[in-house]
Amino acid sequence: MFKRASEPHLPTGVGPSEPVTIPMIWKIFARESFDTDDSQDFARECYQAGVIAVGWNPIGDLNAISSYEELCLVLQKKCGHWAKHGAKSIGQWAGALWAYRTDVKRGDLVVCPDRDSGQYYVGKVTSELYHDTSPLGGRCHFVHRRDVKWKRILNRRQLEKIWPTGQFGGRQTVSVVHEGADYSGPRKLDRRLS
Repeated sequence: MFKRASEPHLPTGVGPSEPVTIPMIWKIFARESFDTDDSQDFARECYQAGVIAVGWNPIGDLNAISSYEELCLVLQKKCGHWAKHGAKSIGQWAGALWAYRTDVKRGDLVVCPDRDSGQYYVGKVTSELYHDTSPLGGRCHFVHRRDVKWKRILNRRQLEKIWPTGQFGGRQTVSVVHEGADYSGPRKLDRRLS
């Protein structure tokens, strides 16, 4: 779905080698869909547990779903009753979940907004996707998880120093932060957080 950038890597004293993949920056909300009536935010629980997690538990293990098309069908069957906007909601959910399953990689950076506190948790993904039914912080029931080494908590003012417009990524559960006026790049962000 999302194209990764690469750059040549030239070790000292060695000719050109394979390109090194540049990590991507993802904005991932650890919250229930706004399509549900009583949306809750679980960013703090994810931060405290050292993970990033997304919902849609009724679909089962996301790793067991082999295609985007299959994911759309499973979402329609198991979660369609939540879809206030019908096929549009299902398509948006499937896009976010499929990106989380296939495009988010170990080494990528994640920014997780915490709606309750107004803070942003920033870290590096350290695992592949896994399915875990144990609750996070006694409140969060999201089962689709990746381990994250959280590096920093930013407030709105600090975030605006990195993204001056204050706008980055999308409103979907999972969105890639693209290059542009509001983008500082993964390596620059990683250095700022160290």
